[in-house]
Amino acid sequence: MLSPNEAQYAEDEAHMTEMLELFKRETLSFVDGTLPFDTYDKAVGWDRILEADGRHFVTQFPQGHAVMSQDIGGTSGASFLSFVGFFGHRVVNVTPDLLSQMNQFTSSLCALLCDHPDILLYGYAEVKAKGDYYNLVVLRHESAGMKWRDGALHQQAVNGLSPKYYTSIRIHTGDLPDGLDSTQFNLKRSVLLDYTAHQKDPNAPIQREVKLWTQ
Repeated sequence: MLSPNEAQYAEDEAHMTEMLELFKRETLSFVDGTLPFDTYDKAVGWDRILEADGRHFVTQFPQGHAVMSQDIGGTSGASFLSFVGFFGHRVVNVTPDLLSQMNQFTSSLCALLCDHPDILLYGYAEVKAKGDYYNLVVLRHESAGMKWRDGALHQQAVNGLSPKYYTSIRIHTGDLPDGLDSTQFNLKRSVLLDYTAHQKDPNAPIQREVKLWTQ
């Protein structure tokens, strides 16, 4: 199992920075009125393929764009926010049934986020075209993530879906000291889960490692 390390986190941070920048651009576009948001469905988000490299990208503002622009004053950098980043490596041969379960989970997750007022932003994207996905959640405060983590849908994924769908996952948590204007992610904690032994033998424990980056 891979231990949490700075090189891997630097790679993950580059992807999260990409997502954060798209959140910021989208917020500014709402403020400027340069994109047609009148048909925007906050329970689904904006689903598109990036022209630059063909990757699938989704950005969701579950409380609506207006709330986000008010919170940060049009990305003035006034808000201190928290984040959760997730990176998963899928099993090699995903069955149609398992893929259907994951797609249904994602749809349910996006809809449910609208009922959590302190979850401000959610995005997921391919690390590379047709490859693994990562996601980034931006929260008003750290405790919002803890509340979500204890919910039934999240527990369903942790205990049922993830151990079948992924070979391993990495979860990073920390702060964005300047909101969407943050130039870096203040990382506090990383959790790595490795399911490979458990998938070969259901009686084998799921391997878990935690790294605290700051005290």
